[in-house]
Parts: sequence; structure tokens; C-alpha cells
Amino acid sequence: MDRVYQDRRMLKWLPFDALPEQHGYLKAVYEAFEVITRPELLPDQIEYLNYRIEEAYHLQEEITLKVFEKGHFTYITGTILGLHPHDHFLLIGRHRVPFEDIVELS
Repeated sequence: MDRVYQDRRMLKWLPFDALPEQHGYLKAVYEAFEVITRPELLPDQIEYLNYRIEEAYHLQEEITLKVFEKGHFTYITGTILGLHPHDHFLLIGRHRVPFEDIVELS
């Protein structure tokens, strides 16, 4: 009978978290595993995002943006209060979102 090895992933390192000196180091290691790279958008995806952003701005509809920030995705919901094409950002609620950080719009 073949047994398949089941890796315990980060669970095996939990006993080391009890040492105060290593708590900060292990926290940094855990966060490094969760960091992802910025997704590359195709030109037609960028064009569609631009179209939808302009449409949502003119119609003042509530949207949800999926934004890439510091290796993680965050979601921002609200209406677009301002577009600043020369400075490459938009205002949604109290958030200033750079155009290059927008990944998805719904």
C-alpha cells in the first residue's frame, strides 16, 4: 500500500514561534509567502478597463475595483469622484488609486 506524503506546510514551524527572538522573523517569512507579483494586463483588457472607468464616472454608478497594492489584492467600492488622466490616478471615495494598480472592475 502506497502512502502519499502530506506536507504540513508552515505548521511544522509553529513551535519556533514560541521564542520571542524568532517571532518577528517568522512573521516576515509568513508574509513573504503571501506576496504575489503584479499581474500583467493585455492591451484589450486595459482598453476595456479604461472604457468601464469612464462609463462609471459619467453615469456615477457604484463600482468595485480590484487593486494591486504591495504584493496583495484589495477591493475598493464606491463611486468615482474624479479622474486625473495627466497624473494617472482616480479618486474613489477617499482613496486615490493609480491607474496602473487597477486589475479588475465590477
